[in-house]
Amino acid sequence: GLVIYNQGQYNLVFADDDDTRQEKLALLRKLLDNLYLNLQPVIQDLQSPTSSPAYDTFFHDETSKPFLTALFTNITAGAVTYPVRDPPQFWVRLSTTAAPSLWSISRRGQMSAAGEDGVLQDVYDRCTSAATITAFNIFTPEDPHPIIVLCPFFYDTTTTLVFGDIPPASVNGSPASNCLVANPTTNRFRRRVTRPSPVGFELIEYRMWILLEELGHKYYNVATGLDGIDTYNVNAAKRLFPEKALANGPSYVYYAARNCKSFPQSTRSGNRDEFRKLLEDDSPASVPEDDDDPADAAVSGETFVASRVEIDATDVVLGT
Repeated sequence: GLVIYNQGQYNLVFADDDDTRQEKLALLRKLLDNLYLNLQPVIQDLQSPTSSPAYDTFFHDETSKPFLTALFTNITAGAVTYPVRDPPQFWVRLSTTAAPSLWSISRRGQMSAAGEDGVLQDVYDRCTSAATITAFNIFTPEDPHPIIVLCPFFYDTTTTLVFGDIPPASVNGSPASNCLVANPTTNRFRRRVTRPSPVGFELIEYRMWILLEELGHKYYNVATGLDGIDTYNVNAAKRLFPEKALANGPSYVYYAARNCKSFPQSTRSGNRDEFRKLLEDDSPASVPEDDDDPADAAVSGETFVASRVEIDATDVVLGT
């Protein structure tokens, strides 16, 4: 069976036999509260008549501001994702809206989803197919679901990855020590860690930002009916055309960490040739910490585009 808790409009879903669900629930409530606080200055920035360096770096074009304002506002409100259908799905029976459902997967048998090939796969198996899968959005174009999956690894406190809990907005989001830093010589963000991961990935690994990325994907799906992208390399993300930047979940995170002060030179036009001109004198051999390896420039596949989803909802109760 399942237990559903409400956090504002959000639905937090657990297996009823998950002995750790109270600890997970407390963490999710804290993360959503912190995310709400940290997005307030982001929304204020979007409503400003002038564009901040962070906005110029990642979105370039002021015409994107209304879309982003609506997206970030929807995240803070837990806005309805899809109309309630008749008969209503189980998450609507126990809550008032079809707001996003953060589904903590702890075992097999909770949920199965089929890709375009129609073959059902247990979501737990997808979660555990790689050691770094923390969460993913499920996008079902033909039969929309408000589901975001949180994998067991999302709650793993023994990992060597960052997975910190970001303080509330009183310290403006990420601690300054974790800000990405631009190299003025190469006009790129520099790599801050030595392990082989996309430049900037050490910022996205914070659990609060993982939630922002996946919720951003969900509300992008709702607004456009399209799948998003996942360009994790921050130097590749800052070169995306505006319409591609709007589709890129990691761009929301890099922009939202806007208390950071160091940004590469940007163009407001989003012209790719101008971006190339800014970088044409770069020598990866001389600045390996800033190298945009094509292999990690467009990490994708986090969103699971599904043809259908099957849920074990035989025994569902509302938690308190």
